[in-house]
Amino acid sequence: MALKRCPFCAEEINEEAILCKHCGQSLTKPDDKMPVKKKPNRLLIGIVFGIIAILVIVALANSKSIIGVADQEIAEHQSANASTERSTSMTGNQSQTEPAGTQTSNPSSQSTPNASATSANDGGNTDQLIAPGKSVGKIQLGMQRDKVERILGKPDKEDTSNPNYLSVTYAGKKTSSKLMIIYDQEQVDQVNFTSKAYKTADGVGVGTYDGKQFDARFTKWKMKLRFVQTKYTLASGGLSFYGLNVDSADPENPVEVWGVLHKGTTPDNEMITQDGQPDNGWTIWDGKDIYSGE
Repeated sequence: MALKRCPFCAEEINEEAILCKHCGQSLTKPDDKMPVKKKPNRLLIGIVFGIIAILVIVALANSKSIIGVADQEIAEHQSANASTERSTSMTGNQSQTEPAGTQTSNPSSQSTPNASATSANDGGNTDQLIAPGKSVGKIQLGMQRDKVERILGKPDKEDTSNPNYLSVTYAGKKTSSKLMIIYDQEQVDQVNFTSKAYKTADGVGVGTYDGKQFDARFTKWKMKLRFVQTKYTLASGGLSFYGLNVDSADPENPVEVWGVLHKGTTPDNEMITQDGQPDNGWTIWDGKDIYSGE
């Protein structure tokens, strides 16, 4: 498989990829096409010159009439100027009778707030936009596998150990970012990602989901195994974030944060579960002390 480097993040990607699997930047360029020379249309040129000749003849025939109209317009303009001067004189005399200190204001000249300063985030680069329950960048739920590979290229790893679905991973070598796509019958069923570049239109992403400004939008869960695991699920569905090994100092079990695009309110393929336990081993959490309730 031939490789090239992304001009934006310098990661190695498939030579045929049109979207970087690591940073989400589009790699397509406008087509450089040579201008096509067209043969002159002789008939069209003849028609144009004929029309010009007719216009010249008509202009010459009516020159006297045009001059007369111009003279009339000059006279009307002079008359209008005279009327304006009289009106200005009357207005000036009237303004002298107004009380001193009176000031008039033009409402249209008053400053107004800058609309752009208060507008919502428009989502920025659509190649890095998360649409909960729909898409991450250009990868959409329900998209066929061959179309995904035309965009991202061939994956770095495939996992066929689960008979119910196929999991493929695109892994970065410099940024350590990962993109995992889960296929169900050759269609995208779920997208897991670690890159902080992907965000919703209002800024929710791997690096911001646990901010106070988004607190009310998520249902929070936790699980205590050897280390504490956390899960934030968007109340409106379609997007979740997992904090794995959040209290770990063990390099063999590093702290990781994953975003998950999915259908419904909870991912069908959880990042971590406890089989046989209610809610797959997750318990509701207030988002504060990770050790509370133990």
